[in-house]
Amino acid sequence: MDLAPRLLQRLFRLALRIFFRRVIVLGGDHIPDRGPLILVANHVNSLLDPLLLLCASPRPVRFLAKAPLFHHPLVAPFLKALRALPVQRRQDEGSDMAQNARTFEACEQSLAAGEAVALFPEGLSHNEPSLQPVKTGAARIAGRALKAGAEGLAILPVGLVFEEKAVFRSEVTAVVGLPVPCGDLDFGDGEASEAVTALTQRIAEALHSVTVNAERWDDLRFVEALRGMALELLGAEEDDLPRAEARRLMLESYYRAREEHPRELALLMSRMRHYVRLLHLLRLEDADVTRELSAGPALAYAWKRLALLVTGYPLALYGWLFNAVPYALTAPVANAFSHEEDVVATYKLGLGTLLFLFYYAGAAVGLDYLLGPWASAALVLLGIPAGLWALHYFEAREEFLHAVRAVLTLGTRRRAAARLLALRKGVLQALEPLVHMYR
Repeated sequence: MDLAPRLLQRLFRLALRIFFRRVIVLGGDHIPDRGPLILVANHVNSLLDPLLLLCASPRPVRFLAKAPLFHHPLVAPFLKALRALPVQRRQDEGSDMAQNARTFEACEQSLAAGEAVALFPEGLSHNEPSLQPVKTGAARIAGRALKAGAEGLAILPVGLVFEEKAVFRSEVTAVVGLPVPCGDLDFGDGEASEAVTALTQRIAEALHSVTVNAERWDDLRFVEALRGMALELLGAEEDDLPRAEARRLMLESYYRAREEHPRELALLMSRMRHYVRLLHLLRLEDADVTRELSAGPALAYAWKRLALLVTGYPLALYGWLFNAVPYALTAPVANAFSHEEDVVATYKLGLGTLLFLFYYAGAAVGLDYLLGPWASAALVLLGIPAGLWALHYFEAREEFLHAVRAVLTLGTRRRAAARLLALRKGVLQALEPLVHMYR
């Protein structure tokens, strides 16, 4: 692996770890250490998607990216350093589809040499709640690579599941699925139509198995609200089943129940609406209703959190003050460029990185003029890790304040608490047969 891609991979991994609260990779052991490999992924968050694939993969990856990006003054240098390959698309102005032949040839050569190639077969980034139609490009590349001698070619689906894809400090999961079989297909000269069609269908099915596919966003919100109670009924903990996988399985069960048990599902939805309405009115979450309210555990939790909040406050305050200007500017600047949900996170990450770098450089120059080089270097070098600590500190503080508010609300509004418990019990009664039916 060349030095530039290695450094960029580490830089992007650091940037993503800052932007997202958690980056989870499931099934990463499915990715082989060597040999020809094609990664195919869903495409819902613009340039963040290839960055996530790059960081989730333990080996170098060559990406296929839309041709206009190779003329972008900020993006093009990174694409060149990562040895990305341009794809001409009919919807892009000035595109020349004939040039894709060179890209396909480069993919053949890379795969025949045992390298890894990644692409997004939907062909576009989107805001839909489900996978869009899969195009034939990945299957054609695979067929031509096999003809060129890419023995043992592996095709792996990767599902990128975002908690809130445009929200800073949310969560993202990369789910790496099992290899898509292709050795039984006869590609002839490399692009036999029957084999390409069959492999495209297999790739689509594989991607469906690792992505969350909803008919409506409301369906996703409904199953997410039920996730904690479903795990409770199954006797599972939050860490036993990752959020992305639980959401996918519950959504599948929801649609099956809608077809097979509509009356039971209608009862569940009715009870859930009343429960959620009261939760929102009291500014609570489902986990708050079953929170431990006895004095011992509550005091132990409060003491530990208060100790952290008190001792960590000075450094967090400095980190917040030092980084407040670029932090405050990032979101409005990004929104000025785009309000599209699948694009704005890219601007937040890219422009935010530039804003912070320019700010640090400016702060170093200004502090050097005021305080001298040693003090300037110390304050800037301390301000960077202090800013990272401030992120964790204020998240912990918000969690603590929410817990205190929940305890006070449930402890002082006894009738509302009793009503919540009764409503929750009704939801559990309606949910239990459905959970065990589709277990």
